[in-house]
Amino acid sequence: AGDAAEFDKPLGIAVHPGGEYALVVEEGHQVRKVALSDGTVETVAGSSSSGHADGVGDAASFDKPTGIVIDADGAVAYIADKENHMIRKLTLESNGGSQYEVATLVGNTGDDTILKKPTGVALYGNYLFVCDKDNHRIRRVTLTEGDSYGDISTLSGTGVEGSAAGTASTATFAKPYGIVAYGPDSSGSTFLIVSGHKSNMLRAIQISDDTASDYGQTINFAGTGDEAHLDGSGEDAEFHKPASLALSPSGGELYVADKDNNRIRKLELCATASSTPSPTPSPTPSSSSSSSSSSSSSSSSSSSSSSSSSSSSSSSSSSSSSSSSHSSSS
Repeated sequence: AGDAAEFDKPLGIAVHPGGEYALVVEEGHQVRKVALSDGTVETVAGSSSSGHADGVGDAASFDKPTGIVIDADGAVAYIADKENHMIRKLTLESNGGSQYEVATLVGNTGDDTILKKPTGVALYGNYLFVCDKDNHRIRRVTLTEGDSYGDISTLSGTGVEGSAAGTASTATFAKPYGIVAYGPDSSGSTFLIVSGHKSNMLRAIQISDDTASDYGQTINFAGTGDEAHLDGSGEDAEFHKPASLALSPSGGELYVADKDNNRIRKLELCATASSTPSPTPSPTPSSSSSSSSSSSSSSSSSSSSSSSSSSSSSSSSSSSSSSSSHSSSS
């Protein structure tokens, strides 16, 4: 319990909407539950050995789960099971079934043709959005009950590694990692914000209306693409392998686990995500708040959704009904 508990390389974290506990996924192939009141830790799913098995509690197994997100009702968690190339569903409330039951939602172990090392996960509406990292795509999984439940499609990305903005069918990504849903903004639009682990950029993807012509439209949101550290406006800021993402409770600030810069960065989000954001990275404890300061981390590991967010990242909900996710970098 508390400081006596031990973790095995925690990679993703999500706070339950009730605020009573957080769920942590770790490289040790387990899902841990942390009581926020006293820090008590218990294992709710997974064994200490890697594998793939659906089941209840420790009868289930994972292989380096990374990103995790909890739905708005607090009944279900979705987990990016990276090395199994799967998305897993963890039941948190029994509702006539088994509590802490793990089931495979999409993907096949040993088969990376559907998903290849998924990391960040985010919820919005009736969809789960996934950073399909090594396929360089953002995927969409249908959560509506019925024949289409679990169907997976590509939201954006051609599968060719790159950082080109464009429509859903022309935009390119380079190892997308962390992901959150942001909005609605002042124009009523909702976006996914995605970190590019290899592109060193943050991207924004339009998801307000899946029947609109701009659905899946992708813009370059922040970062020059250079592997460097520089605070400043979104178009001038520089990152080095940005990983997990988290929104503040108000939805007005975006926090970035800037992995290879060993920093946590903060961006002040504009009224519309299609505008250039105003990054104001978190100040160090000894400095006053400044748009050009950043908070330094002593570790090179990231933390989500996220991915997640995620080893050192935390979960946060946006001002809409969307949920944020966290993943970690590997």
